[in-house]
Amino acid sequence: DAVKQILEVTIEIFNNDDTERAAEVSAMKKTVGSLCNECKMAHISRIQSGLCNKQSEFVFHEILDEMEHIAVYCSNVTVTMLELESMGEE
Repeated sequence: DAVKQILEVTIEIFNNDDTERAAEVSAMKKTVGSLCNECKMAHISRIQSGLCNKQSEFVFHEILDEMEHIAVYCSNVTVTMLELESMGEE
C-alpha cells in the first residue's frame, strides 16, 4: 500500500504541478524504507526459525529493494520539480 500511495501522490503532484506537497513524498519515502527494512528483518527471522527456505531470501530482498527504488524515484521527481521551480524564480 505504501508504494502504491507514494506513486499516486507523486503522479498527482506532477500532474497538478503542486510542489507545495513535495514534502509528503519525502516522508513517504522514509516510510517505505522503514517498512522494507522491517520486512527484511522479519523474513530473516522466518528463515532462521525454518518457516521459509533460504532460496526465497534473494527473491524477497530483490522485490523489497525494487520497492525502495520506486520510492526513491518518486522523491527524485518531486525534488527535480522543486529545483526547476526555484530556477524559474531566479
